[in-house]
This record gives sequence, structure tokens and C-alpha cells, in this order.
Amino acid sequence: MRVACPACGQAVTVADGAAGTTAQCPKCLAEIKRPGATGSSRPGVASAAHAVDDVPARAGRPARGARKACYLVRCDSPEASAQPEAKSKLRALLTKVAEALKIERLGYEIHQVDEDKVPELRPDDMIVLVEITRYKLGSQFIRYMLTFLALLGIGDCRMDVNVVIRRGDGSKETFPLSARQAMGVLGGNAGGMMDLNVKAIANALVLKVARRRVLNATAYQYALASLILGIINVTPILGFILFLPGIILGIVALVVLSKRGLQKRKGMAKAGIVLNILAPVASFFLTGYLI
Repeated sequence: MRVACPACGQAVTVADGAAGTTAQCPKCLAEIKRPGATGSSRPGVASAAHAVDDVPARAGRPARGARKACYLVRCDSPEASAQPEAKSKLRALLTKVAEALKIERLGYEIHQVDEDKVPELRPDDMIVLVEITRYKLGSQFIRYMLTFLALLGIGDCRMDVNVVIRRGDGSKETFPLSARQAMGVLGGNAGGMMDLNVKAIANALVLKVARRRVLNATAYQYALASLILGIINVTPILGFILFLPGIILGIVALVVLSKRGLQKRKGMAKAGIVLNILAPVASFFLTGYLI
């Protein structure tokens, strides 16, 4: 049955059973008792149909010995309800976060759920609640013809979310994230620009969840960039200009990958560092030969 949390008013599903059956509020973590034993919970909250991925409607405590879980929670909001497309973008946002968290290899089993379907948390579990607070497609005409106004926030494509991270040990973080696009080809298609906002917010959110400054995916990109720069820098002139960024990117990638015990692209990072160190010498001789 559905009851309201006596502490914050959040609608919560409580398993059917004898009076006094308890559940935990996904927002404030307060204990909620099934009406009958006490009068603290308020019955009669309207039931809602929600699509849930991976977690059953009455998901209970995970089995003993199961992997720690991370629940990515889609929170409904007036902003999202007013624009159906916003709900699909929120789902896309959480999907990107789930994919990125798997790359980070944090050991979590990832679930996407609606806010009324979160099971009781264990000490190692984590819940990430995401709510859209602003969803603005803006004006393609303004972005194309009056770009300076879009840069000032008029007509830009913008997405703001509010995030709450709760961990099973009782810790809590609350923070806003936002992204906006003010320029694009011919003003930029609103859907495509909103996808860029989703990607930017997802990356920022994963950094917060993982508590890292550099993501594994970013380190992989740095390793590839270092190698590409090392190859390019063999050409005349460029070797004197771009070798240092190539070395820095390669070192950052190598340090991050080595520290986390990741073998993927370590060889690429090493090759990039070596090529960029040799690049000025090769570029010098090639430049002299051509002159």
C-alpha cells in the first residue's frame, strides 16, 4: 500500500502485511510504519503507475552477500510534467550516468528506478535522486541571428537539475547542476543541443558520485590524444608547439590508469609520452631538411 512519510510527505510504498510493517523513506530516510499500529503515517495517498527498471514494485532488502547497489532515481517535478520531452531526457541522463559508472568500476550494481520504488539501503549502498528544475529549449532564431543575446541567457538551450546523493551510512549531499548551449550551426537544433546538455550534466554528476577529479573515460581520452599529438608532432614546426601538451596528457593518463590498476590504453599513454618527447628533435631535423 501507499502511505506518506510523516517527516517529509514523500509518497512511499509499504509492503502489505500486519500493522506496524516498516519501510524507509527514500528522501529523508525516516522510518515509516504501516497504518494500524500508530497514527503517524497518513493512509490514502493515491497510487501511481511507474515504469521501473530492474527493481520490482515491492523490492525489499537485497539478499545477504549481494553486491553493493547504486539506485539512480527519477524524481518527478512540475517542470518535467509540463514538458513530456523532459522526462525522456531525464531517463537519457540517468542512462548515461549508469554507463559512465560502469566504466569507473566502482563495484556498484546499477539500477534505474522511480522515486517510490527504492528498497531499503545497506551501509554500502547509494541512492542518487535527480530532479529537473528547469528545461528550456530556447529559440533557434535568437541563437543564430542574435547570438549575443543567447550568450546572455536569452534564447539559449538550458537544463538545470537538483541532485541528492544519500549513502547507506547516513551521509547526504545536495547540489544543483546545469548546462546550457548558446551557439550552434545555424543556431543549433534544440533537441541536439539538449543532448549536449544531458551529456555535460551526466559527466559532472559522475564526478560527484565517484568522488574523483578525473574519470576513467577521461583518462582513456587523454591517452588517445597524447598518442595522436605524438604522431602529429613529428611534422615540421608543430613538434615545437604541441609536444608539451602531448606529454602532459600522456602523463596524466598514465598516472590515473596506473593508480587504479587499469591496463586499458596504458601502452597508448606510454607511446604518446615517448613520441612527444622525441617530437621536437624529429621536427627540428625535418624542418632543417626542408629548409
